[in-house]
Amino acid sequence: MAGIQSAGARRYIDRFMYVIGMGAPLMTVPQIIKIWYYQDAGGVSSLSWAGYAIGSFCWLIYGIVHNEKPLIFANGVAAALQIAVVVGTLQFS
Repeated sequence: MAGIQSAGARRYIDRFMYVIGMGAPLMTVPQIIKIWYYQDAGGVSSLSWAGYAIGSFCWLIYGIVHNEKPLIFANGVAAALQIAVVVGTLQFS
């Protein structure tokens, strides 16, 4: 565990988490394309996506309170994309 406490290891992990923080929310983009480009929200649960957005928003607030930049970044992006899914499902259902 001592190796993780070094400054170099922490920077590496922080950078890795930025990559994960961007990659994971981007998995929502195909859903957004289906909904907004094709105007097809069939089979998409706005309630589930609203729950995901609320969870991401809570983690965003937690990240802000604790000044954890990877959490702020990842959950800010995730919440914005999830809200786009929710709005799209409400508009095109």
